[in-house]
Amino acid sequence: DINVQLVTDAPLEDDGPFDYVDILEEPKYEYGDKILGLPLARFERSLYLDTDTRVVADLSCYFELLEFYDIAYAHEPYRQESYRGVPEAFAEPNAGLFAFRRGELTEKLFADWKIGYERSKREEGHTNDQPSFREAIFRSESRSLVLPPEYNLRTCYPFFIGYAGKVRVVHGPRNDSLIKRLEVAGKHRVFLPSFEQFDGECLSFVAETSDSFYKKFLVRIVKILRRFRAS
Repeated sequence: DINVQLVTDAPLEDDGPFDYVDILEEPKYEYGDKILGLPLARFERSLYLDTDTRVVADLSCYFELLEFYDIAYAHEPYRQESYRGVPEAFAEPNAGLFAFRRGELTEKLFADWKIGYERSKREEGHTNDQPSFREAIFRSESRSLVLPPEYNLRTCYPFFIGYAGKVRVVHGPRNDSLIKRLEVAGKHRVFLPSFEQFDGECLSFVAETSDSFYKKFLVRIVKILRRFRAS
């Protein structure tokens, strides 16, 4: 069994499925509130989840990894340029799900994250918490692990899940039909959130194969989808 803790801005009339409910004092109602809530974690090993995540499979694997690592996270699907000396190849983490174990190294990492977040607000005028999370992890002495995308599946972006990949947590707008299809075992799964991403600014379609039959097939599929979108 896994105990569940909720950090919120107001008491609940009914604690519902939560084993612990803790109140975040003086929230600012911005992404940085999650950083303020991390010291309230009650457990030696924790899995932080945003409120737009949905658990669809067993979570014990996250906690098993914390036997060997201080923090585990998945990359944000899009990529960013170098940030405050962090190399471009050190991709930005998604801050909506990460596993961590209690200790001096993670306490310092989160303290540095808070400092970096406040600095980015002050100097860059934005409240995105992920650039400062990226910098804090890069400069930390903690032992970190990058999870595969199916451990934090961002459904507002295109994705590919390989043959044996089992989706653990879906992160994005609720879509029960999609979740059911993700459970199909033994198949690759490819997803585009909208037809606009076939030829919009977000995505350019690339198909490379020496087999002319498959190349024609792919082009035909794209034409059908574009026609369907226009209707």
